[in-house]
Amino acid sequence: MMKNVLKSMRLIILVATGLLISLSIAHAQDETTVSVLPAESTIVLNGANTCEVEIYITNGVNVNAFDITVTYDPDLLVLENAVNGDYLSNLSKIIEIDNAGFYRLGVTQIATPGVFGDGTLLTLTFSGVDSGVSPITITSLQLSTPEGSGSFPPVNHGTLRSFYEIPLSGTVMLQGQTVRDGVTVSLDAGTVFQMGPYSAVSQDQTGMNIDFGTVVGDTYGITAAFPRYIALTQDSERIVTVSTEKTTLNPLRLLSGNAVWSDNVIDDLDVALVRAEYLKTTNDLGEGEILVGDVNHDGVVDLKDLALVGGNYDLSSPDAYDDWVP
Repeated sequence: MMKNVLKSMRLIILVATGLLISLSIAHAQDETTVSVLPAESTIVLNGANTCEVEIYITNGVNVNAFDITVTYDPDLLVLENAVNGDYLSNLSKIIEIDNAGFYRLGVTQIATPGVFGDGTLLTLTFSGVDSGVSPITITSLQLSTPEGSGSFPPVNHGTLRSFYEIPLSGTVMLQGQTVRDGVTVSLDAGTVFQMGPYSAVSQDQTGMNIDFGTVVGDTYGITAAFPRYIALTQDSERIVTVSTEKTTLNPLRLLSGNAVWSDNVIDDLDVALVRAEYLKTTNDLGEGEILVGDVNHDGVVDLKDLALVGGNYDLSSPDAYDDWVP
């Protein structure tokens, strides 16, 4: 008998707990919020140079009026236009203040029922005047019902990035050979705008032989790699700031001799490998084999390869490219 009573009590507790959880979830799902959408947006300064963001209400309840203030960085952005959305209708404007970096709007519906659900309260159109990241912040917001009951719902702010897209090219060479194609040069994600990474492969042509197309003007870590050469790695801490004044990388020459090129250091292992393959040519290889001791890629392991290994002995990425400024 006691066991049945305990089981019944546990069942009642479980049911009650489930109801409380369900009610809590339903309440959270139905909460009115107002957000800047999209949460992250961009302006290309040398492109269309405008961007629209919406002030969007979710789960509105009997909304008849709102008073909102939005701020932004006036050193980066200009508010070109502010247009009421279609969420409310028959609007009368109570207050509007449009100063640099500051916009406030208060409106109310006239002789119109309160509105429920989702929709756009306001659309803001910005243009960019300089590169950078500007918060789009809802600094104050009040909603009101037709009966005059006010509320201050939670808000979600946004971010608007304005930047230039800039063509970037450069020159990459390989020590010990005249052929210059196949070098992979990469830029990490930018430090300010987090755009990227970018990557390009060099071509076998005179002059500038690597072309990234356009990249976002920003500061990037740069790396480069080619088989049997010392790679330019992140350990080298080489960075480049791409701007309208900096559109070309300084010439980079990768150093040869890294026969065991997975370890990115020239040492006794490289000497031993070149010695073991000395005087071999590509004609001596079986199907799928690689002449890894041929550090200058001329098809034979000879004195030139030994000289490259010996000349660059003990070098790794940080000291091999310490003097190179992108």
